[in-house]
Order: sequence, then structure tokens, then C-alpha cells
Amino acid sequence: MSFETRVLVDGAWVTRTVDLQTVLDLDREASPRTRPQLPMPNGDPPNMGVLTKTLVRSPVVLWIIPARIRHEDKNDVLFIGLMHAELYQEKFVQIRELHFDGHLRDIAIKTDFGSSIRHAQVFGTPRKPTTRGLDAVIKKELEAGLEAVNGSQSWTRDKHGKAGLELPMVPPQILVLTLESADIVFLFAYHTIGPNSRVEFFTCQRSLPGGRSFLEKLGEIIAVDPKSRALAVAACENTFTLYSLQSMAEIRSKVERNGELDARGFNPIKEVSWCHSEARSLVQNTELFVLQERHFLVEGIILKMEFLYPAPDDEQQVILLLCVHRDQRTRLLVYEWDVSHPLHTVKRHGNHGLRLSDRDRMPLLLIPLTISPAFLLVSECTIAVYKLEDVLEGGSKPRFRGEFPKDPKDPVAGRLPTAWARPVRTERYASKHDDIFISREDGLVLFAEINSDDPFHLHASMCAGPLGCNIDTAFASLDLGMNRDDLLIAGGDMSVGGLYLVRPRQDPEFVESVSNWTPIADFVAADVRTGNSKREIVHKSNSRRDRIFACTGRGAHGCVTELQFGMEARIGTFSEYLPGINQIWSFPDLAGSGTLFLFSFPLRSSLLHMSADWSDIQEMDEDTSGMHLECRTLAAGAFGDHIVQITERSVFVYQQQRSLTSPTVMCFTSHVDPTEEKFVSAAFEESTYSIITAVERDGEYQLQATRVVTRDGRGTLCVFVGARERRSSLQIFRLDLDLGLKHIVDQDFSSLPITANSIMADEFPICHSVAVVEDTNHRPTPQSSGLILLCGLRGGMLVIFDITLDHFVHDLYSDVSIKPRGEIRIGETSVTIVSDIAKPSSAFIICGPDLCRLELNESKSTPVSVSNVWFTDRNEPCYKQSPITAITRMHQQLQIGDDGQDRSVVCVSGNKLIISKLDETLGTITRHISVDDTPRRVLYSKFLNLLVVAISETKSRPAAQGHSYRPEGSNEIMSSLKFIHPDSSGQILLHRPLQNNNISESGERNSSGRIFGLMDWEVTHQDKTYHYILVNTGTLNTHNSLRECGNISILTVKHKNGELEYRQRHVINRDKPVFSVAAYGSCSLVFGSGTRVCYQKLLVEEKRFGAPVEHNLRSSIVHISVKEPFIYASTASDSLSILSWDGTKLVPQFSDEVARSGLYHLTLPTENVTLATDKEGTVTGRRHEAAAVSIFEAEMPGSIVRLKLASVRPPWWPRVEYPAVYTVMGESGRKMDIIGTTIDGSLIQFTLLHSAAWRLLRFIQNLCMRNANICPFDNDGARSHIEPQQHKRFMHVDGDILMRLFEAGREELDRMLMIEPKADLDGVNFTDFDSAAARVDRFRELVFLVLKGFENDPVGGAMECLKDFLQPIL
Repeated sequence: MSFETRVLVDGAWVTRTVDLQTVLDLDREASPRTRPQLPMPNGDPPNMGVLTKTLVRSPVVLWIIPARIRHEDKNDVLFIGLMHAELYQEKFVQIRELHFDGHLRDIAIKTDFGSSIRHAQVFGTPRKPTTRGLDAVIKKELEAGLEAVNGSQSWTRDKHGKAGLELPMVPPQILVLTLESADIVFLFAYHTIGPNSRVEFFTCQRSLPGGRSFLEKLGEIIAVDPKSRALAVAACENTFTLYSLQSMAEIRSKVERNGELDARGFNPIKEVSWCHSEARSLVQNTELFVLQERHFLVEGIILKMEFLYPAPDDEQQVILLLCVHRDQRTRLLVYEWDVSHPLHTVKRHGNHGLRLSDRDRMPLLLIPLTISPAFLLVSECTIAVYKLEDVLEGGSKPRFRGEFPKDPKDPVAGRLPTAWARPVRTERYASKHDDIFISREDGLVLFAEINSDDPFHLHASMCAGPLGCNIDTAFASLDLGMNRDDLLIAGGDMSVGGLYLVRPRQDPEFVESVSNWTPIADFVAADVRTGNSKREIVHKSNSRRDRIFACTGRGAHGCVTELQFGMEARIGTFSEYLPGINQIWSFPDLAGSGTLFLFSFPLRSSLLHMSADWSDIQEMDEDTSGMHLECRTLAAGAFGDHIVQITERSVFVYQQQRSLTSPTVMCFTSHVDPTEEKFVSAAFEESTYSIITAVERDGEYQLQATRVVTRDGRGTLCVFVGARERRSSLQIFRLDLDLGLKHIVDQDFSSLPITANSIMADEFPICHSVAVVEDTNHRPTPQSSGLILLCGLRGGMLVIFDITLDHFVHDLYSDVSIKPRGEIRIGETSVTIVSDIAKPSSAFIICGPDLCRLELNESKSTPVSVSNVWFTDRNEPCYKQSPITAITRMHQQLQIGDDGQDRSVVCVSGNKLIISKLDETLGTITRHISVDDTPRRVLYSKFLNLLVVAISETKSRPAAQGHSYRPEGSNEIMSSLKFIHPDSSGQILLHRPLQNNNISESGERNSSGRIFGLMDWEVTHQDKTYHYILVNTGTLNTHNSLRECGNISILTVKHKNGELEYRQRHVINRDKPVFSVAAYGSCSLVFGSGTRVCYQKLLVEEKRFGAPVEHNLRSSIVHISVKEPFIYASTASDSLSILSWDGTKLVPQFSDEVARSGLYHLTLPTENVTLATDKEGTVTGRRHEAAAVSIFEAEMPGSIVRLKLASVRPPWWPRVEYPAVYTVMGESGRKMDIIGTTIDGSLIQFTLLHSAAWRLLRFIQNLCMRNANICPFDNDGARSHIEPQQHKRFMHVDGDILMRLFEAGREELDRMLMIEPKADLDGVNFTDFDSAAARVDRFRELVFLVLKGFENDPVGGAMECLKDFLQPIL
């Protein structure tokens, strides 16, 4: 028995279908007097749980707000994301910092609100234009010799000029949010002090007054007084609340205490004393304080609400303007308040307000003007200026009305204004002028100007130009500083957004993109073939990775987007050059005119000069440069004004000149006899000015050391690797001050105690490259030097060694030893490691097509972390990077970033020299292949090695006389297929419209309809294989305009003479749309048409399909799949149904016990488990053996519209094998992961857990859910017991909550375990253990069941499990 009921989910009431047993179980769990013991209706409890974790956060942004919520010197930009609808929900606040070059850098993100964000605003000290570029602050610090901590701390100087680290303080502005949970949240951010400085959020939460209905719940609109004296929060209709705010000085005085921030004093809303005598008696005469607020009732829908600017000389007046719609009429309501009086003195002008004319009815934008008490009302086509005085006197006629300017390049009318932004101006200019940007939904931006000479007239109203993207409410003007152009940012609405420089009488200049890959209608995980590689080597198959392609965007902004994860390198410029470069070095040009690049080719070298603005590149010969370029360069370096070059024959030291005509002069040289000797390897150590060379003579190798200048200091370690007589070794020598070399370490790679799945797979491991990275925050000790030795092998492995310095004698390393720390597979080819001269704790890794960044981390089990580096080109969104052959940092002071770090990277790819800026923040990097229309489905065809994209285009068609099926104004959907190579630069190889063979009642062909699915079909018959592409379509009867129908088109596409040959072989016509199709056996199809499951066999020899066999279900089939002998069908109203084919008919087997609105399902190849999703956001796991049993139900924040198996893990993030975790194997034999997507662009990772792993992780989650530090806004876990209850409703583990704990560190887990429980009534505890000791004992038992070896450190074992389970797979 099941029924529908209303339940509260994240503060919103939704309808759910539940069974009676579930209701009884939940009621029993909520009982306050008994421990929850949930019986299983089907006998044995479920033995499988599911762990979910967000891989890629949705890029949907509703507001972009420039604000200084960290520090007055930090030019922050806030991205506020929210989506609360039937299919998806997202909530986050992201801080990004605007740099002086117009680019944004990620700083921090907060996602633990526990409820959707309804609205957001900023209050505090108004923004003022930046007097200097942000780089000036950093340059000033660098000139003073200060070293920034992680690039995120501010520095101050006292009256004596002494510099010091600034303590946390309240910033100039504070962000205010309203949540779906009826809370109002105030927050700002600050940097913690210390070597591992990070951004922390400081919050204050208050409850909003409850509403009688959802439409009367406060929080839909927030308005802030221009001088931050008052705050108004409105509902959708009938009510709003006015709050009195404290000044920023008052807030600072209560929050900043003794160099720390006191959360108890953080409440921006003013409080008043409540002096009621009876209330005082209840709390022993303690004075009570209540928020200074006042509630107001209005009749109608509140469309807009804004505070107006009072007269410049009026410091006490607060004016609130509401735009209310009631009875088909729009009215303006004005509230006025003197801030020197209490809130109960607020008065409303007029009983019914001012009725607006029909031209201004239901305005889209309400914009207060700064130079007078006036405002703009922006409608679909007009802009009207209203004066407050006229409104108070009842005048409904505006002072000015103008038409919305049109773009001469796009005369289409009817596009709606969506947002507005006010650029920052100097105080003097802003006192007499008011500049406003108004955006339209298609990306057109209007610039409007009003001045004080006539403050009620638009003196300038012009088109600032199109921004090249759709615009919703995410639109703002950013501050680049004085004497700089205006910088606009748009988040993009179903299109990629961007930052644009706006100049007078010029089109906006694109600066960088704002990623947006929504909505995702479909995606595919493709194992794309590269070249002719068959990948037949078993041990190399681990490095294979699927690539994710998704259908994103709408209309002209539609594209196929490849989702990648790692660091982004934004290409600034590139130049064509000769191929074959092996190494590259860069040197600063002392003439101040650019940078010098030294390239090493197999047989020679070359020198290039690049100008400071990257616009001019010139090659220099030996006569011009003075450098030796006839031989291959082995190593190079620079110190002071000298350059060192080591070739195969000589060592050169040059002194730079401050002249571009002769940049260097040779001052030292050393040669070898070219007939008997040659240098085979060399290195230059910049800190001691030492040159170490390996000389080959008669098959023997000799190390030689030379010091350019004398310098005191400790000895230098020299690492030498080589291979001889089937032995590959690593040797370390100590270079003393007297240039003596002492052999201290000899490590044979074949004797390393490492696992058999890595190096031992290579019969003869040879070290290809070495590098040393250093933890600059680590102080050397006898136990740890802070040095890590990296060895890249030719077989694609990276071997990691710890370097231990035992003790020092006379300031020299007396004894050095190395200890293997582990190994990481990078790829299939030789691993080249390049030290990062700008950051000693990092290095670049080149391996085949991958360019990676290696960073030291604090984990003892994983000493380094590796991430992909992806190049992007703002002028080519579909840029696909080629393999990198050489890379280095760029020596140029002008390329120093805002945090003092040199971010410029120079690399060589093929015959291109690429210069880019590296963003070291990990994130999602997108590659967009434009298809110019709305993509609906995407398929990767293994046979063609191409992407097949289904395109839909809606066109209006004229009415047909005498035919009711085609009324006037109806639309038809035209569908087509586009074939694209995954690595192409946007070229469409083939574009074919899809024809519909279904004939309507009038004898005409129907429109091709919408494509609902694509499938690669391989038919095998008599040892012959035929390759087909299946396209299933349907026409929906939306408004009785078209007759419903559907079909399946069977196509053959193949490469022929360098082109694609396209033919339609068969068509299966149906009277209902075909939403899904799957292959059964070698030559049969199973598909869903309406409510019928159909089986149809292809008679290959007769070249036709046999008669269909059908079985009717109760609702429409939305997805179908096959795992023989079973057929799985998700239906629109009856969840998942399972059938089988017995040779003659379709036989029902199993069905879900609860009727759900199904969306999609995934059947695991090696387990009898199916994951099914529905529109209510539930993912249900069902095991079907003798009977179908639900084993878990995961409540997701949004509905999962697609589930796929994919092998997308990088080889350096191997899957950790736990007996307590299910391993999902794909049909190809590869280990796979489960990925789900929501329509708003989120990617979710699913991991199936055995009972032991689920119980441990759920135990930790239950602890976190009652911890305000981990779950500050939804810490309601105390209502249930910490001990997990094995019921399908509780078999879900939220990995996002556990990730917050992992980032907080083991200290937080220790604290949660050791807190003594608080007893309930009568001294009995029903939701916790009797003592902290009992809790720890149970925790130790759970850790032992999952991971052995941590009996004495269960917290360490738990953190190790979290690291492995929460490891991202992208």
C-alpha cells in the first residue's frame, strides 16, 4: 500500500509517494523515548550502501556582486548560485578576486548552507574606485623585501615603518543572504594567520518571521539602504519586514576583540532592550534584547523593492519604494523613516499608493538614481524617469520616457531587459553624474547617463554593444581602478559568460570567459582513439581514460562541451616556430625590452627575443647574440647579470649587456676534445653557482664540477642517473666547497621494494629524468630534510624518494640517505620532470599527451599531488592542446601576479611556441565545440571515431487551410545530425537533416520531431558484422497542434575517400514517440513506444524487420536497457519494470514496490543491481535475484537525469582496493566508476559500499550532522542515534559532508569523538552513547572492520579511509 503525502525537504513542501511501512519506520525513529530499531519488511537488512560526492559543481550563477568582504585591498567578486526547482538545486557562495590584468582567480567557496539561497545583497562602506592597480600593492611588498604567506595575507606598517602581519578584522562590506529555510545569514571572510593560511567564513544566522503560506515566506527580495542604515526583506506577496542595521564601526567594536574575531558579538541588526517586568522575572532580572524590526502588510504581489537615495544633504531620511501588483494594476508604495527615531515611526504615504500607467505596468527593473530622490522604471521597450516628489503628490506621469536603444546589427525587437549595474566612479564625478549599464537577455548592453543639471532626463542613452552571450540576472560592473576602462561581467544564461572591456564607440573587448555548461541534456564517456594505437600492452591499459562530452547550451550558443579537471593555463600568445625542440630556458633581458629564450634542438640551439608586450618575436644569430648556437644545449641558467650555457662540447659564461644589439659578451669558456670526449649531461646549480657535467670518454663516464664564483654555504647534492649492463641506477654525490665530489648513495632501481603493478611491469626500468622539490615551509632536521627526489622512468612511472640528511659536519652534509616513498603511474611513455624555478615545491611533468603539475602536500601517505594542466584560448573555445615537448617559467618581472608569484609559462607544442598564464587553482576547465543549434543527444561512435550530435531547431510555419492539425502560429521541430571529430577545432564533417517517413492524416509528412536517443548498433550475422547508427524520434502533442508519432531510423555511415558516406537503411514507424531503444542479442531491438515495450528482430538476409512483439505497461516508457535475459524499463509514473524475452513473448518479472516518476536507470554489468532515478531526486538501488528488493534510497539535492559507467580516473589517482567497496567492471574488462549528471551541470560520483564501509562512514556522517563546525546551518542530526540504522532510507552516505570533515582535519574528528554526551530527560540518552569512551570504542570497532593496522590510531585510519573514498575520479 502506498500513498502521496507532503514532506518538508530543505525548507520546501514537496509531494512524495511513500509506502505504509516507511511511514511507520520513520515514526518509530522519531520517537523520543525509544532507541530506533528498524525492522526490515523483507527479512534480511540491506547489505549495500551508496556514497555520493559532488565531482563538478553546477556553474549556474544567479547573482554576481562586486564586494570587499575580505579586506579593503581585496577586489573580490562574489558568485552566488542557487537553483531550486523540480529537477535541480544548487547553493553556494564563491569568492573570486579580480586582478589588475582583468582576470579572475578563485579564492574560496562555501557550500554548507543546507538550504537554497533565495536572494543576496551587500551592505557596508560603499565601494570606491581603486586608486592604484592591485599589482602596486604586491610590488610595494616585494620592494620592501616581504614574503607573502600563500599570497593571501595583508601587511601593515607601524609609525616606525616596521612591517607586520595584519590580524583578522571586519572588512568594509558584509554579504547578507536569505535561505529557503527561513533564515537570514550575514557573512564575511578573512585569512587565518600562519604558514598554512586559508580563507575562513565568519557567519551570523537569524530566523525570519514565519509566513502563513509559501508565497508569504520572507526572503524573496532583499533591499539595502544606500548608507547601510536599514535592511528590508520581502516575501513574494503581502508582507515585508524592515530591520535597523548597526554601523560598520559598531560591528567592528563588538566583533574585534584582542586580535581575534568574537562570533558572539556579530549581529549586524540592531537590538533594543525589552523591559517587560514579567519577562525579567523569568530570567532573574536579566535584561533581554530583541531585534529592532517591524513587519508590514501590503496587498498584492511584490514585484520590486528598493531603497531610494535621499537628498545629498539629508543624513537621517530613509526611503523605501515597493512596486506591488494587484487586480491587474501596478502601484508604487513609499515608506519613509527618520533613522533618529524608532522603527514604529515609519510612515507610509497614501493608502493605496500611486497607480502606474499601462505603459509602465509590471516593470522589469527598478533602478534608484544617486544624484536625487528619483528612479528609473524599465519595461520591455521603454525607460521612464520618475521623481519621488511627483509620486508622493499622486502624479503618475514620468518626467522622461525613452525607447530602449536597438542594436543596428540585430533589429529583432521583443528582447527583455534583465539586469542593471552601476560602475564605480570617483566621488567628485559621482556627485554630479549617474552612469548605469542595463543588459538585455540576448546580451545587448545599454549605457545610460544622468547628470545633476537635469537629474530627471537621460542625457546619454546608447548601445554599448553586444556581449556575445545570453544574460539573466548575473550581471555586474567591476572595478579595474582609476583611468581604466569599464569592465563588465556576465554569468551567461544557457551560454558561456565572460568579462568584457567597454570603451566608447567601440564594441566590447572580450577578456576571459565565465564557464557555463548548462543545461546538460545528455553526456557520453568516450574512450577516444588517438592515432593507430591498439593498446595491446596489458600494464599500460591503466592509463586509458574516458573523456566526457556533454550537450550544453541553447540556440546559437549550443555546443558540445568537453569537461576537464585540473589547472587552467590561459594562452596569451603563440608563435609558429620550427619543430623538434627538446628543452627551453628563459632569461630576463637586462635592456628592459623583453625576454630571451634559448632552445635546444637535437643538433643545434637557437635564441629568440620577445618584446615585453609579447607582440614581437625575433630570432637572433650567433653574431647578434654572442652565444654559441652550433651545438645542442644540455643545460643553462642565470645568476645576476650572467648566463651559463653548457653544450655537448663546451661550457660558456656570458655577461649580459644593456643593449639589444649585442645582448651578451663571453667572459668564460671551457672545452673538451671533440674527437675523444663530449658532455652527455649537465646541470647548473644557481644557489652555489656550480656547474656539474658528465663527460663520456671511451665508454666511461666522469663527473666534473666547476664553480663560476666563490660563495660560502653548505655543500650541494648532485644526482646522477644512468643505465649500463642491464642495470639502471641512481647515484648521489656531494659537492663540497672545494669542488670535491664524494659518492654517498647508489640506488639500483631493480631492487626497489615497490608493488608489482608498477615498475616491475617494465622488464628494464630506466630513469629518464630527475628533479628535486623542496618544502619551503619545512625546517631541515635529522629525521626529515624537506627534500623529495623525483625520478621519471621511461615506462611512464614516477618514483618518489625521501632525502634524509643525517647530520652536518663543518656545515656540510656528512651523510645522506634516500628512502622510497612510493610510485605513481603518469602514462605510457617517458616521464620528463621539469623543475619550477618560481616555486621550489612544485614541478612540471610531461608524459605523452599529458602536461601535469606536481605539488608537495602534507599527507604522510601521499607526499605529492598531481594535476592536469589544460591550455585554453579565449579566441578559440574549442582549442585542443597537442602534446607538450618542453616547458619553463618565463623570467620577466612584468608577469608577476597579484600574489607575488610568477604565473607565466612558456612551452613548446609541435611547431608552436605558447606563452600562457597558469592559474594554480584546481577547477573544471571546459572545451566548447559549437554546433550553432540546440544539441539534444550525443553519441560517440567507436566505429567512426566520431561524435554524433542530435540537433533540434524549432521553426514556425504558416497555418494550413482546412486542417485542424496545423493551427495558426504552430511550430515544427526540425532535427538533424552532425558528425564531429572529438579533437577537431569545430569543423562539422557532415550535417544531415533527419527525414520523417510518418505520413499525417492530410497526406503530408510530419515534421522530423525531436530526437530522443542515439545508439551505436553492431549486428552480427554469419561471421559478418554490420555497423549501424540508430536514431529514435517522436513528435509530442503539446497543444493539440500535431498528431503524436515516432520512429526509429537505421543509418549506415562510413568513411569513404576521405569523406563520410551517409545512407538510411530502414525506418520503423510508430504511432507514439519512441523515447528509448536498446539492442537485444545479435540482431534484435527492444524499444519503448508510448506505454508499450516492443521487441523486433532484423531479418538480415531479407533486409527487413520482423513483426513486433509488444507488452503494454501502465505509463510511458522513458528509458530502456538490456542485460540479457532481462529488459529494464523506466516509466514516467510507475518506476522500474523488469521483463524477459522467452523467445516468443515478453514476460514481466519484477517491479518496484513504490510508484515513482522515473527518469533514468543504470544496470551494472557484473552485479545484479540497478540504480534508478526519479523526478523527486531519489536514486534507488535495487537488487534482483529471486525477487527485486530495494537496498538503498539516496535523497539527492537534485534529480539525476543521466547515469553512466566511465573510466575517467587519471592514472596517478589509482583506485584504492578495499574489500568493503564494490568494484564495478565494465564490459571491456576495465574498472569503472558511476557518474550521474543533473540538468544544471553538476556531476555526481556514486560508490557502492559493503555493509562495513557504509556503517563506518555513516557513523562519521552522523557525528558531523550534529557538529556546527561541519554543518553550521543544518546540524539537526541529534534527532537520531549516532549508531547507523541499517534501513534502505539510511544507506546513503553524503560525501560532501565527509569532505568538509576531511578538510577540517583529524583534530575535528578527535574533538567530536571525545565530547561527553548530554543526557536527555531522566538521565537517559536516546540519540548518543552513554559516554565518550563507549563512543570511541564503537568507533574503533568500525574502523577495524574496514582497515587493518590502525588499532592504536583509529582516527588516523578513519582519515585514511576518507582520503581514499573521497578521492575525486576526474
